[in-house]
Amino acid sequence: MWEAIGNIFTSANGVTVGVLILIIIALVFICARLGIVKIKTDKLSVGMNAGEVERTIIRNQIGWVKKACRAFEGQVPQPEGYNQYRTKFILEILLDEIIEWIIFNHIEDKKTYIEIKQDIIWNIVLANVDKKEMRSEKFHKAINEYVEKVIKGLVAVREEYD
Repeated sequence: MWEAIGNIFTSANGVTVGVLILIIIALVFICARLGIVKIKTDKLSVGMNAGEVERTIIRNQIGWVKKACRAFEGQVPQPEGYNQYRTKFILEILLDEIIEWIIFNHIEDKKTYIEIKQDIIWNIVLANVDKKEMRSEKFHKAINEYVEKVIKGLVAVREEYD
């Protein structure tokens, strides 16, 4: 074996083979650092580990939910005597609830799961509003659409990393 390796490196193409091997090793390490490939041996681990990937997913999901929450704020009806700070407070409660879903890491886009989460969010809204416009069927539908959009968005973010 050593004789064959010695013959390869002492031949006319030896330098080319050596450079090619170094380039391949360098490319593998670059891919590993970018998270495309993971290399793990007893002494060396290069690439993203599961913990780093999970933290990235959670950070991206939370960022996405915050963006969706701000977008939904514009859809909230503004009846007479409307208190925008009360709305922000309620949206903050909803955001906390959704972040709890993200932390427990069991989000799926099945119909039953979405309906359960829609009911949870609607009950939170009902517990915190006193204006009839915010208890209307139209607003209930808007809340349900928002929750479905959020859940599907969270699933999509997770699927990017699977």
